[in-house]
Amino acid sequence: MPSRVQEPAAYADLPDALAAKLTLADAPDPAARADADAPPPPFESRLEERDAVGFETAVAYALKGLGEGGIPIGSALVHHQANGEAWVVGAGHNERVQRGSCVMHAEIVALEAAGRLPPHRYRNMTIYTTLSPCSMCCGAILLYKIPRVVIGENTTFKGDEELLRSRGVEVVVLDDIACKEAMSKYIEANREEWYEDIGKVPVDDGEESEPVQVVAEPEPIKVPVLELPQEVESTKGVSQFFEDFEEMLTDRL
Repeated sequence: MPSRVQEPAAYADLPDALAAKLTLADAPDPAARADADAPPPPFESRLEERDAVGFETAVAYALKGLGEGGIPIGSALVHHQANGEAWVVGAGHNERVQRGSCVMHAEIVALEAAGRLPPHRYRNMTIYTTLSPCSMCCGAILLYKIPRVVIGENTTFKGDEELLRSRGVEVVVLDDIACKEAMSKYIEANREEWYEDIGKVPVDDGEESEPVQVVAEPEPIKVPVLELPQEVESTKGVSQFFEDFEEMLTDRL
């Protein structure tokens, strides 16, 4: 299978200026800060050296998504090599608004960008996300048995982190200030888009805690009907269809 590995710091579709500003070298030493009570800068809190490339990439894509008018959540999938190197194999940002999609959360987009991979490859990976992953994204993490998740923040939204931990996944929360600020500002300005993203209905004093009773029946959604070939319409036709299908598969094996 061809390699889908990307060089660690190669933000192929990001502006050079954006990639350049996202470097650990710009984060000051905590001991050198004049005001010890000042909030720490991004990337400082609990970020290990092996996580730098993955988290920086996730943040970069979150900013890219925001620049497109989308929800500022980014994600990166990183393979940890035996020699200690960390290679980004897939990255992306939330694209629900941009593409009118119901499933394109950042983690799903990052997994899709990595392409089809053999299961054992995921065992040495970490998935990075600027926001705590929702139930859908946690399901994908569990499905592919990704052993480690690094989260930018879980203050504005906390997903199913405990489910991940209960299934043996290592969950690291960085409590990153930049991620929190970006999401807080976005949610304040785009309340409906945000609640739609997490599958909740906004109410006057926040979000729904219980399922909302729908008073009026919604307009039915018209879905085009799949027209089966005439020979498949009868039970005999269906049987013949599957016999032909089985024969075709046998010929290909």
